[in-house]
Amino acid sequence: MKSPNILFLFCILIRILLVYLVYVLSKPNILSKSTKYILSLPILILGLSWLIMYIYNLRLKGNEVLDGIIWWVPYRIYHSIFYLLSFILIITYSKYAYIPLLLDISLGFTLFIKEYI
Repeated sequence: MKSPNILFLFCILIRILLVYLVYVLSKPNILSKSTKYILSLPILILGLSWLIMYIYNLRLKGNEVLDGIIWWVPYRIYHSIFYLLSFILIITYSKYAYIPLLLDISLGFTLFIKEYI
């Protein structure tokens, strides 16, 4: 069995906080339209950066895997799709904008278990 990295737990916790933020952003009349756009930009940036890394096959090794090969590289396209879909749902005022991010956490956790257990 491979040794899991503690950074995975940190990553999941950050993503859970992001889901909560998007859940709050999805509620009507909580924030102004411009504030929703500004707060949703990191989600757009993450989605686009994963898409670029996937398309151009970038960042295949990383510190988070002790300078080894990043095992989730083939799944970056799914992360990208989930984040870009969430961004679109935020800016179209859908109350379900957090759902793609929950799916992303589920995918990440499932792949982690598959990789390490």
